[in-house]
Amino acid sequence: MEKLIIRIDVKQFTNNRHFEFFTEIHGLLTPAVIARSSKIAAQAALITRYLEEEDVVALQVRKYDESDEILLVDAARDNSFTGMKALLKVALKHKDNNIRKAAEHLKPFFDANKNLARLPLDEETAAIYNLLQELDARPNEVQTTGIAALIEEIRGYNQELTALMGSRYSAEAQRTHLKMKEVRKKMDAAYLKLISLFEADAALNGEEPYAELFSEINARVTRYANIMAQEKGRRKSKKSNADNEESTESADN
Repeated sequence: MEKLIIRIDVKQFTNNRHFEFFTEIHGLLTPAVIARSSKIAAQAALITRYLEEEDVVALQVRKYDESDEILLVDAARDNSFTGMKALLKVALKHKDNNIRKAAEHLKPFFDANKNLARLPLDEETAAIYNLLQELDARPNEVQTTGIAALIEEIRGYNQELTALMGSRYSAEAQRTHLKMKEVRKKMDAAYLKLISLFEADAALNGEEPYAELFSEINARVTRYANIMAQEKGRRKSKKSNADNEESTESADN
């Protein structure tokens, strides 16, 4: 089915940005828009409920002064881990017998960590550290399956998160972070289902009644995608400058 609504990786949003985006989307779900289908109406009701939950949890998160940078690095780490699992899945079905066997040797370690991203932040960091140790002990399989680059990417995120968290990240704050993560996942899944329902109804009954809605959603998706790209660029520039300063200091010493 043709995608009429632009997709966006909402996992990369900070908490504030995530809430802002879905508040704007929620504002587009007028009674007239959702009245065309009982399934669409039910899904829109879920969006309303999850937005209210997210607002409540956001207040708790702010109570612990949780760093948006921690959330961004955690989301990037989760995405890299998902990508690594996807590569392994492809390798398991590869026509090359050597690649398949290498993937089969690594598969048990991934099976044991399939729910890794649902762990509290410190437990996830420790679990990834242990997984990386297992993978480091199997360099041939890692190279053969093509996951070496992603392993280093995840290692970097894990080290960065360890440094960011330090001793200031209390157990209660971690539980709050995990709760926010779960609420956001529910919202993200509900949104994807909602726009799929919109597209399916448009395919069956015509796009004209949805033309304005789709245009409004796509305009917001484009705007937020641009904001994310700009923020990513600023973070990359900041990191590059910090690395350069560190290199200069090392040379001077």
